[in-house]
Amino acid sequence: MSDVKRIAVSAAILSTLVACGGSNGDGATISGLAATGAAMANAAITAKCTTGNTITGTTDANGMFELKLGDRTAPCLIQVTQGSTTLHSFASASGRVNVTPLTDIVVAKALGGRPGDAMSSFSAATGSKIQTGLAAAKAYAKAQATALAGSSPSGDILTGVFKVGDADDVILDK
Repeated sequence: MSDVKRIAVSAAILSTLVACGGSNGDGATISGLAATGAAMANAAITAKCTTGNTITGTTDANGMFELKLGDRTAPCLIQVTQGSTTLHSFASASGRVNVTPLTDIVVAKALGGRPGDAMSSFSAATGSKIQTGLAAAKAYAKAQATALAGSSPSGDILTGVFKVGDADDVILDK
């Protein structure tokens, strides 16, 4: 393929991607699992992103949820409430995100404060502060889990796939 054709094909692909609206188009979602060890069934979920209105929903009977971003821009601070239990998480982009006691620790550590206090005033600056502190906060949460439960989750605390009842979930049970 000649250089001119490669440039033309690249330009066409780029134009198509721009027309699709990027990663936060109408089809973009934040989905995942909310659990304390047991699934947070039928729990209220709220997401506050750097732009757009607050998103609300409810987890299903297995603690699973899906929130459509629409015109909102990630990152987003997530809050799940069931009875007297309220937990938080952080979605850097659309995709999977867990909400567990460990994600609550990660967000609190990265934020340097209480995640619940940040919900009403969540902004791009707050999201950037959390994003900057994520690596250290994840390491801290894994160390705390190991100290308390004898092990830590095998995957990423925020985005790793786990199911209620598997080895990573057993850590939450402990």
